[in-house]
Amino acid sequence: MKSLLLLFYISTGCFALSFSADGNEYHPYLWIEQDKMRAGYLYYYDPVSNIDLVKELGLNTIILKCWKFSTAEERLNTIKSIREWAKAAKENDLHLFIGLNWQPYPRTQGVGYELIVYEDGAKGVAVDPFDDKFWSAQINEIFLLIANLSVQPGIRIDGIFLDMEIYGSEKEPHIKKNYFEKSCGFGDNSFSQYLIYKKYQPSQFPAIEKKDRKDWLADKNILDDYFIFLRKQVLAKAITLRESIHKINSEFLMGIYPHPEKNNWVQYPLAQGFSSEKMPLVVFGTHSYGYFLDKNGDGYTFVPKDIKNRYAADGINSLYCAGFLFRKYKGETLERNLSKSIENWDGYWLYSIHQLRKDEIILLVVKN
Repeated sequence: MKSLLLLFYISTGCFALSFSADGNEYHPYLWIEQDKMRAGYLYYYDPVSNIDLVKELGLNTIILKCWKFSTAEERLNTIKSIREWAKAAKENDLHLFIGLNWQPYPRTQGVGYELIVYEDGAKGVAVDPFDDKFWSAQINEIFLLIANLSVQPGIRIDGIFLDMEIYGSEKEPHIKKNYFEKSCGFGDNSFSQYLIYKKYQPSQFPAIEKKDRKDWLADKNILDDYFIFLRKQVLAKAITLRESIHKINSEFLMGIYPHPEKNNWVQYPLAQGFSSEKMPLVVFGTHSYGYFLDKNGDGYTFVPKDIKNRYAADGINSLYCAGFLFRKYKGETLERNLSKSIENWDGYWLYSIHQLRKDEIILLVVKN
């Protein structure tokens, strides 16, 4: 049986107190800048005793994936688990991010929200972000629930890990696996809101089939303007949500997985709105997965070294943590990737702790 060699860089400083070099300035994410995030991915139903393994591995952060909020019973059980993990995180001086799905659970089909409409007029799997019911019940309500939990005594919740994967799209063609600009966004809600923005009265709305809307916008030379409008609406919703959360907990961090892509008209403005000059967005990146490209176990080489500057140019104040799949790496390659992530960015996150067996781990801890 082969053993897995893990190398974690651990700061000699204490991350419970975060002060700048001059000892005066405090901000709630200084622990990431100084000590780097070293995060492991778990699930809300996992036994809290797994926190011992998290500590043994030298990690300082838990990403706890939660998704069952649909019924009252599911919500109570999920919250109970979150409380238990949050209490254990505080007692063990660990940081905790609650992983939430963008997509409703179970899959969007049958949940009752509008689905995104593609350029050919067909509905996709992804939920339409212009559905106010979705935004209210799936996003705002659950985010604010976690924010309110975060300020309760005796627990620690640092922020949210928003999972933007479109689950259920696995069998769809690539173009339908995400919100790529100009390929989708032609549903009734978004289209009618744009027409109102362009000063159309409801009685003047042109009777255009969904499959013809992209061409109609293009013929009028307003297709680019249409997607600028869509992005601005998503951005406004994200800003409003961030401001509402920070009224509850000014130190609450917003995080997104996977890393925001510029041609994604939903994900990118969400990232812009979730970050601010005072509080950065935590990007849980997947560049380092190296799908179909990484032949040598050097996933870190696929992360642009200047990724944070690229985001900053678009108004995204960010902290970047590179993601690695345990099943892809042997000990030596994992060691190299983690050390480079610490060196170049703000840390790493590991998917998932379940892929480790305790009797297969040889742990090498290095203090810098």
